[in-house]
Amino acid sequence: MNLTDLKARVDRARAEMEAPIPPEQDSKPILPLIEYLGEEDWSALWDAVRELRRTHPDVFNLFQEEVLARTLVFVLADLDAPPDLAELAERLREMAATEGPWLVSTPLVNLEMSESALMVRDGVALQRALSSRNPDDDEYNREVEARLTVLDDLGDYLSPPLRWIDSGDGVHPLDTSRSAALVTVEPGSLALAHSRARAKALHALAIWSILSPPGDFELLPDIGIQCPQPFLFIEQHSKRFEPDVPITRRRQRPGRLVHRSPYPLPEAELLRVPFDAIDLIRERRSAQALLSASWAYFQAARGTRSLLSERLRHLLVAVETLGEPAPGKQMRWSRWRQIRDRFEVHQALKVRGHSRGEIKRAEKRLKQARNIATHGADAALIDLGFPPGGQRELLHGSMMPTNDLGFAALNADLSALLFAVRLVLDGSLRDAAANSWDDEEFERQFSKE
Repeated sequence: MNLTDLKARVDRARAEMEAPIPPEQDSKPILPLIEYLGEEDWSALWDAVRELRRTHPDVFNLFQEEVLARTLVFVLADLDAPPDLAELAERLREMAATEGPWLVSTPLVNLEMSESALMVRDGVALQRALSSRNPDDDEYNREVEARLTVLDDLGDYLSPPLRWIDSGDGVHPLDTSRSAALVTVEPGSLALAHSRARAKALHALAIWSILSPPGDFELLPDIGIQCPQPFLFIEQHSKRFEPDVPITRRRQRPGRLVHRSPYPLPEAELLRVPFDAIDLIRERRSAQALLSASWAYFQAARGTRSLLSERLRHLLVAVETLGEPAPGKQMRWSRWRQIRDRFEVHQALKVRGHSRGEIKRAEKRLKQARNIATHGADAALIDLGFPPGGQRELLHGSMMPTNDLGFAALNADLSALLFAVRLVLDGSLRDAAANSWDDEEFERQFSKE
């Protein structure tokens, strides 16, 4: 690809940006260089981005796409002559290599920490947020000093997040609900460092919630980039429908209001489990499978945030992730049944009246419902209700009773499988950590012995 035309377009934009204020004007807006690019200029720029992806995919993956496009503009503007594509790719590669590493603080909400800070493992620390509405200098200094004793192991330091911030009126502080932060060291460009740090935090929260589940009135934690996060459960308002009664005789039902408690931080030995797995994810199949399945389970477990159809998809992803024997190989339900039986899921479910046969039938129903939720034009009926007493045709002509697709029926099956998947993941994560994420030991869990 010839970059001469694109270089000329960038030079014209730079000349316009640096042009002096016209005599007939009193001022001129100060805008970044990319604001002087027109529609055709952007079209040429995106052509260069696409060509970079095609011919230098390793370089393309060092930046987010939007960041790469802006970076191309600044690189071309600084050059005296248009480069060829290989030279441009090499400059971008050097920029990405020298841009990092970064120390990134990812705020967390609905998480309770007793310590000011603690080291989780090399390159990973947790900080407690400053929780006072108006922390004075003494309090702030005490908190910082306590953190420095722990974060000194990182070799660098970031200020803790503030729970309370100025709302803008100067009177009423705003509660962001941020209670902690995960501090990690990330390589590469800043945009990818932020993205990777967020992913680490979310995977950690997923695994922590499996190894140390929240109590009945405790919240699942989350990252606090968009905040404040909800902590109140307020039930829907309702009353019996009486269309022809001018003065109702039925009481309105305002619903419950429940103040949820934050999630208590798990014990120290459990905190490092997700980060040990992340550290080994490129080389250990066990780390890949358990991180992926745990995240899918975490998504499925969030009943207040997702529709039933979404939760079905996420939960079956968790099961099928564990059931995949190798990359490119078809998922085997026999693998899931073997690991399910290894952790004696049927015994734990027996107290709710689930026999082995009933568990197997529930899994089959959920698999069929998931296929409808993923590929069916009538997927919305899973959330809004299939007509009772009918039949829904499946692939290859088999039929499924719509009573098995009813909201209550699917919720009951989903609850049983959620419980089963959490038991399997809890046991598998603990075994993997105890065996240093040994892949042979992990595969042994799926054997028939």
